[in-house]
Amino acid sequence: MTGKATLASALLAISVVGTEAIAHSKLTRSDPGNGSVVSAVPTTLSLSFVEDIRLTRVSMTPGEGDAVDLDLSNAAAFAREFDFDLPDMAAGQHQVDWRGIGVDGHLMQGSFGFTVEQ
Repeated sequence: MTGKATLASALLAISVVGTEAIAHSKLTRSDPGNGSVVSAVPTTLSLSFVEDIRLTRVSMTPGEGDAVDLDLSNAAAFAREFDFDLPDMAAGQHQVDWRGIGVDGHLMQGSFGFTVEQ
């Protein structure tokens, strides 16, 4: 094999392996869960991710209200599990939005909702 062909093969192998090795940190679980209906007002929010992530914003929006940013002071480092104290909330629908940076440097975001029974 010529030098150029060897180099091309090596670069192709690295790009394939590199692509498989990079994993985005997807949300795998939340409590309250996405689409869940809870009978009592939750006091905490738990988020679990596949890979380590550094959260840069987590907010909760009640159905008719303004978004409230949750306190990230205990979430400054890369991790897979996070717990947040929730502000007082009324019954109804609530949306949680999150943003973060994966260990691979990619920006990620997501949202989910849950309902507190009246």
